[in-house]
Amino acid sequence: MPATRVIFFFLSIQFFLYNMGLLGRRLSLLASVVSLLVFIALSLPERGLINKKVHAIPALCLVLVLIVIARGSYEEIFVFPALLASLLLLPGREDHGEGEREALVLGSFLFSALVLLQFHVPVLWYVFHVWGLGFSRFAGRLIGQPYLLGQTASGVPIFLLFLSYYAAVSILAR
Repeated sequence: MPATRVIFFFLSIQFFLYNMGLLGRRLSLLASVVSLLVFIALSLPERGLINKKVHAIPALCLVLVLIVIARGSYEEIFVFPALLASLLLLPGREDHGEGEREALVLGSFLFSALVLLQFHVPVLWYVFHVWGLGFSRFAGRLIGQPYLLGQTASGVPIFLLFLSYYAAVSILAR
């Protein structure tokens, strides 16, 4: 799978979880939807749509996600991976390698489990926060200035997303 699709997939997740800086809620959700649409456009088959019944699954999941977002609660975090996983069930392009879609689905679910645990286990939030402080101190040493940022600005969520993806790749490896 070309890296472009994976990057837009990961960007969509990070914008949806507000992990891309100090963007407002609506702007972050808009960037997430745009990234997701680019991912879908890059993932559709080149010869047109193959089976229209398969497209009902992502459409129903999209309706579910929009209902949860309209409610304005943190439950949106837990339905988004379901939407992404259902989109990955779409008939794909011929350049998808064997097991790549499954790795993206498993990686997104592993990351959503980490996010869920971070919300409900304060010690895990503290560990991620300390990682962020450590990353920023390391970056400060590299540039020769004191540098102290939290976990989001230090890139800990993006690091965890890539770590989840590569864990899924290694789990699914033969």
